[in-house]
Amino acid sequence: LKVLGGLVGDEDPQISRLAMVSLLAVFKDILPGYRIRPPSEQEAGVKVSKEVAQLREYESALLKHYQHFLKQLLGASGPS
Repeated sequence: LKVLGGLVGDEDPQISRLAMVSLLAVFKDILPGYRIRPPSEQEAGVKVSKEVAQLREYESALLKHYQHFLKQLLGASGPS
């Protein structure tokens, strides 16, 4: 995701567009069918199993990359 995200900002518009389309396909494949949300302060304070902690970390990273991708898409679409 980091490599493709870096290519979205490439100077060559064709490479940038291809990277965006590729990222879209990757996100479509790896995003879960359920809503991801960051844990609340109360939930974050509760001790959880190792598997739940890993899942939360994965979902948090995925959400961060997806939000960054959406911001890049908005930037590429030009000023409104």
